[in-house]
Amino acid sequence: MEECSTTVKDSIKHWVLHNLAVPQNILGGLPPCPYASEALLKKQISLLSIQPENIFSDVETSLSQFLASGKKMFLLIVEKG
Repeated sequence: MEECSTTVKDSIKHWVLHNLAVPQNILGGLPPCPYASEALLKKQISLLSIQPENIFSDVETSLSQFLASGKKMFLLIVEKG
């Protein structure tokens, strides 16, 4: 389990700011996730990369750490082996 690469982080940042935080007509003018951009800007998002063969143990460990961290969002990125 390790922190995601800069490329992955940049892609996720773009996705949050340009998709999740943008109001959508289908949602009555609300963004899909109105809290995502604030959580991103306040560094309240955990981004970890795990290998598929370790998924269950790493997810359990990551979620335990996340719950104790006080962060607001957890994104799990699974790298192809």
